[in-house]
Amino acid sequence: MGTLRVLLVHNSAAFGGAERYTVDLATGLMAAGHDVVFVGPASSPTGLRLVAAGVEVVHVSMGMAIGWHAPLGPLNEPLFCVDLHMNPWRRRFRRVVRELHSDTPFDVIHVQFIKERSWIGSLGRALGVPVVWTVHAPREDWMKRGLAASVFRSEVSGVARFVAVSQATARDLIAAGVEPHRVDVVYNGVDILGFAG
Repeated sequence: MGTLRVLLVHNSAAFGGAERYTVDLATGLMAAGHDVVFVGPASSPTGLRLVAAGVEVVHVSMGMAIGWHAPLGPLNEPLFCVDLHMNPWRRRFRRVVRELHSDTPFDVIHVQFIKERSWIGSLGRALGVPVVWTVHAPREDWMKRGLAASVFRSEVSGVARFVAVSQATARDLIAAGVEPHRVDVVYNGVDILGFAG
């Protein structure tokens, strides 16, 4: 396999496991000789770490991360749908990705969460670029019913491959209708040297 141009999309103001995963993936791909571009909030802890590592970072605000509305109870599902499909930042995000792709086409797009997946899915299909989605946990209960479940089912249809970080996550994807041959389980690793004293 030759050099790949990989677009990583991630929207988080925090820095936890998925963000560490994104940084490790980006730096690992670069170390293997691939061209990596990160689209997301440049001033986030993830964006700052990627800039420091030499990754091309393109700042695009995507608003708050999915799940911010969960404590609102009955408003959760309507706000979830509005945030995914009517968010004013979505159009700008898609324009930036199109421009980046037209300059130098991407070979693969990698996303972490449903907002990023929703915003890139149909665009990835239109550009002819396969989308890989790393899923970090089984769906929460509210995502398994009603509008959220419908959105999830429609979003998974455009994903070429899924990386599940556990067997439970893989089982949940398959229960949601994802064909087993599209799901690979890759356990999270730990860079023990990064924690050595």
